[in-house]
Amino acid sequence: MNKICTFLQIINFVTVAVLLYFTLTDLYTWESETAWLNPTYHFYTIRSDVKVLTTICIILPFALLCLKKWPYIIQAIVILAVSNNYCNDFFQKTIFINQPSSIQKTNHKIKDLIDRSESGLQLIVREVNSRHTDSVALNALNTYTENEDFKIYQISIKNKKVEFLKICPKISVHQNHSYGIAYYPDGYPLKNSVHDDIYPFGTKLCLTGSRNYFYQRKWLIHISGLAEG
Repeated sequence: MNKICTFLQIINFVTVAVLLYFTLTDLYTWESETAWLNPTYHFYTIRSDVKVLTTICIILPFALLCLKKWPYIIQAIVILAVSNNYCNDFFQKTIFINQPSSIQKTNHKIKDLIDRSESGLQLIVREVNSRHTDSVALNALNTYTENEDFKIYQISIKNKKVEFLKICPKISVHQNHSYGIAYYPDGYPLKNSVHDDIYPFGTKLCLTGSRNYFYQRKWLIHISGLAEG
């Protein structure tokens, strides 16, 4: 009986160690699907071996419980809790921060770009508003961003005043996510938004598609991810 207990404890230790490794490094695998007459769809999915490891890490504690090794049941409870609350912001910014489903690192880069670009955008807005025009060429606007890390790809002018400017980084800074940022100099109209779902920036960190966020009522951020599953 002692040998069986020792064997199960060793298996449990190894399984938990491997699962922890995948959790902190490589939880997803890259896959693709092709439908007839449709383009190939690429997506991330949780590795099948990770699903097997998770199941084993939940079942083994119950086997050890039968051998009166009751402290292991805590392991099963913890793993079940994490699995059922995978998308929780706390987990996405801690143990799952390196996974493609988490946008926590991308948010840091977005915040940094906003902080560095706001003063330049304010100057551009003042310049455009001073012209009292209904339109302006993007090429002309981007002459002001030659020394910046962003470029302007859309502008909206309403009543001869800039309603918003949309910017994006000149160079992709994160392999798992892409994003665009809209700057509203007079504030973003939350109640009259064309977007049905919009969330405060820094929340809803688990992204498996695309989502809109607002920040300080002057920024609308659209983030797209590749994670699925």
